[in-house]
Amino acid sequence: MQIALVYCGKGRTWTEKELSYFDIFDSLLMLDVPERIDDSWESNVFATLDKLEKGMKSKKRVFVSLPYSPLPPLTNNDQTLKPFRQIFPTVLDRFEEMKRFIEKARTDFSLKKYKSLDLFGIYWNNETYWYDDDHFELLLMSLLSLYLKDRALKFLWVPASSRVGVDKRNREMAVTIKNLGIFDYVVLQPNYYQERYERNLDDLKDVNELCKKEGLGVEIEFGKEIFREEGHQKRALDYFSVVDNDLLAYYMDDKAFVMGADFSHPVYQKVKEKIEKSRRE
Repeated sequence: MQIALVYCGKGRTWTEKELSYFDIFDSLLMLDVPERIDDSWESNVFATLDKLEKGMKSKKRVFVSLPYSPLPPLTNNDQTLKPFRQIFPTVLDRFEEMKRFIEKARTDFSLKKYKSLDLFGIYWNNETYWYDDDHFELLLMSLLSLYLKDRALKFLWVPASSRVGVDKRNREMAVTIKNLGIFDYVVLQPNYYQERYERNLDDLKDVNELCKKEGLGVEIEFGKEIFREEGHQKRALDYFSVVDNDLLAYYMDDKAFVMGADFSHPVYQKVKEKIEKSRRE
């Protein structure tokens, strides 16, 4: 599966021609993450999907991002765990809101009657697993997972692997939660392209090997810097020499993919080669 991240939140506008370039991918992740369900979510996502529909020549699997799921106040480190009954109503409140979101997405897709775009799944947008004494997120993930399975929808998560001080924890939790069967697809971000994380080539190789061993996908990351900076271009190309995985997500920065849509740039040549190879296999 080759998933393109398509940003469609406030302030991001696309032309039909620009969106038609995404036809090379078999799956699309529509990223708009409002704090609550409101009219802006519907207009942002479906305005983009309406334009996408006109430019797609083949069927696409579509994932839609859930709204944010902020945590309740965390317990202090020196407190004992709160009784389960005290936190569960809060989880249920958030779960009910997310159920409304999912049903709204299902209804809108049904009414639109897209010929090329199928609602395939839902994306859990928190990139880091938040620890708290009451396991709020784990409970919420689990409830949503069961709910989605009952509706034949897939559950996708793309966690970060590199955050200052928590690299190992993030990677361990990605594997643990994947093995619990909560998500159908877990795609790990190497965060190698972003220089601020100070990842080296060995880190990228480690993420690739971990994902192969544990059955996770890998995110390919690059942005428009590849057009003006040789260092960023090299880091982007490193993904294609290291990553060996059938499940890939492509983070390409805002409209960075459109800037190279003629596939003449070395990085985009590799994108095209990777996708065409996956189709042959």
